[in-house]
Amino acid sequence: MESKSKLPHNFIIINPKNYGFIDGSNRKLGGASTARYLVKFIALFYFTLALPIAVLIALVFSLLGQGAFLDFLLFEAIFMILISCYMAYMGYKTRHTLETKGEVLSGEVTGYDSRQSLSISGYKTVPRLKYGFISPSGVSLSGSTLIPAKYKSHLPDGQELPAVGTAVAILYADDKKHTIL
Repeated sequence: MESKSKLPHNFIIINPKNYGFIDGSNRKLGGASTARYLVKFIALFYFTLALPIAVLIALVFSLLGQGAFLDFLLFEAIFMILISCYMAYMGYKTRHTLETKGEVLSGEVTGYDSRQSLSISGYKTVPRLKYGFISPSGVSLSGSTLIPAKYKSHLPDGQELPAVGTAVAILYADDKKHTIL
């Protein structure tokens, strides 16, 4: 992990809970705990996408005379739970890799746009911050992160959203696993 002195003096940390990566006091990413994130992801994915699809497929097959509705619904529900758990596990694995093997690099804000984000209370339009940086192997990489809807015009610590070109800290594990701090 690089020390704070290797980063520009005026860099921005998007989530104040991630300062531990800079000063070496903490190796956990800010935000929801991993267990809480897994439960929330599985519940949101299962009830908003997987279960309605399972019901629809079971209904179609039962209407076509291919079997009993409840048999197909049970099979599809179990299948969708397994898919939900796999997706949640892959998110956990990426986060764990970043926390254990990630190094802090310097990057910069390259732009903004907005996206629809699904939450428990429905879809919301949220700003998406785009960033770019150079990996240790010299490859130019980019990524993005959604700014929570309650912080549309500012960061969680009250600062204005950083302007394009502002230096930011990036947590990098490999060319596919990186995130803005």
